[in-house]
Amino acid sequence: MRATRQAVLTAIITISALCGIMYTSCQKDVCKNTTCINNGSCNGGSCTCKPGIGGNNCEILYREIYANKYKGNALYTYTVLDTNNTNHSDTANTLNFQAGTDTANYNLMSLTWHGSGGDVNMSVTLANNSASGSSFTIAATTSGTITYTGSGTISTSSASLNLVETQTGATPVTVTMTNFVKQ
Repeated sequence: MRATRQAVLTAIITISALCGIMYTSCQKDVCKNTTCINNGSCNGGSCTCKPGIGGNNCEILYREIYANKYKGNALYTYTVLDTNNTNHSDTANTLNFQAGTDTANYNLMSLTWHGSGGDVNMSVTLANNSASGSSFTIAATTSGTITYTGSGTISTSSASLNLVETQTGATPVTVTMTNFVKQ
């Protein structure tokens, strides 16, 4: 009887030890119920988003929410509301931002500045993205005899722009345009 008790006790201890080892060796999949989109990846149950993307599941493409959209035949643009522009006499300026299609870099957009001197198409790169807005830099762009560089800020409702206009052989001119409101 004593041998039977010892055999049963040994079996219980052995089974308990094996169950404990098996339980601790199994890892729970904390990402099982987490869906990350737009090339985001799950890390510890939370999504890690690529630059230019935000939200709990990487659902916000900042360039998409800043881009001008068509409603019917009208294109919503960022339009300046006052005369706070320096080194530019006209106030008939608009900015049109278009979302890029590059899925390797979600921070790329294009910007068309419509002013009295014509249109200037520029490439911009978003940075410091958040729900309240982003900053951007403008890649050097030559239009006619002028090269443009600069930076600005953008949100879902407003934008600002600091352009440096450099003409060959002339002193660079900084153009500051503020208070653009998305119309």
